[in-house]
Amino acid sequence: MPPSSAPRWEVASPLVSREHCALEYDAQRGSIIVTELGSTFGTAVDGVSLAVHQQAVLRPGGELVL
Repeated sequence: MPPSSAPRWEVASPLVSREHCALEYDAQRGSIIVTELGSTFGTAVDGVSLAVHQQAVLRPGGELVL
């Protein structure tokens, strides 16, 4: 299988799903776009839990909870 073209990070924790969320840099906003991928325990941005496939903007100084 060819390697993925997107960088990947792994978090060694039983509380973080293997495919937890996606992070994409938005150069126009200067922010990271977080997309929840259907993880077991969810993803939150700045205290707001994301639904499956929901996106949120993570701005500099913001909080991402996995």
